[in-house]
Amino acid sequence: SDASGNPLTSFSINDQIQIVGTISNEQNFKQKFIYLFQVKDEDNSVVSFSWIQGEISENQDLDVSQSWIPKKTGSYTIETYVWNSLTYTVPLASPLSSTVIVR
Repeated sequence: SDASGNPLTSFSINDQIQIVGTISNEQNFKQKFIYLFQVKDEDNSVVSFSWIQGEISENQDLDVSQSWIPKKTGSYTIETYVWNSLTYTVPLASPLSSTVIVR
């Protein structure tokens, strides 16, 4: 999405893009999490890497986002991961992947 949260269908260099994900905790207890965002270029090189650390309450849905500003045109793969921590890296959900074209 753009910086205002509106979904984007096209991407240009130097546009600020918000990578948005939703976490759902369907358990009956709080869960600490790390939500990782990784962007790879056409050569499979990581061009952006960031994360959000937090805790989600029981039976709660939580939207998380991180910004990214593409500097070159091309095809990029956005990957997201949800782990319990950076130390022990137990996956809490399956990783997700999406491809975007920057013009």
